[in-house]
Formats: sequence, structure tokens, C-alpha cells
Amino acid sequence: MQAESMSATAPKRLNINRNLSWKDYGIIAAFTLVSLPLGFYFGRGNGKYVQKVTMYTTGLIGLAGGYSIALVNTRKRLLGE
Repeated sequence: MQAESMSATAPKRLNINRNLSWKDYGIIAAFTLVSLPLGFYFGRGNGKYVQKVTMYTTGLIGLAGGYSIALVNTRKRLLGE
């Protein structure tokens, strides 16, 4: 008796990206928009150049975090969880 593979039931990465809803895009935007001013705040006192670089870096981290959470939500929705 063979065990069934999990890849037959799990959605593929391309299907997950194609099924992002507006709510998921909102999550990505919210994480990005919240992290930008935080980076601007945390970079203060180091000069304007470092402050801008810190803001952009935390913005990218927020973008990656929001995208990750949106992917998890979409995968759960596709699996019916």
C-alpha cells in the first residue's frame, strides 16, 4: 500500500499567486505602509541619508512580511481551511 503524496493536494505556487484576493493585496500594502514610517523613525539621529535608507529597508521587510502572510492566507483559502 503506497502513501499518497502531499503534492497532489497542495496547491502549486503559481496557483497561489494567481488567486490573491483584494484583501491579500490590502495586507501587503498595510504591512508596507506601516513599516515605512517606522523605519524613518528608527533611523533618526544618523543623518538624512541613513534615515532614508533605513526607511526603504524596513519598507522592503514589511513588503516581504505582508506578501508572506498573504500567501499563507491564500493557501489556506484554496485548501478550504
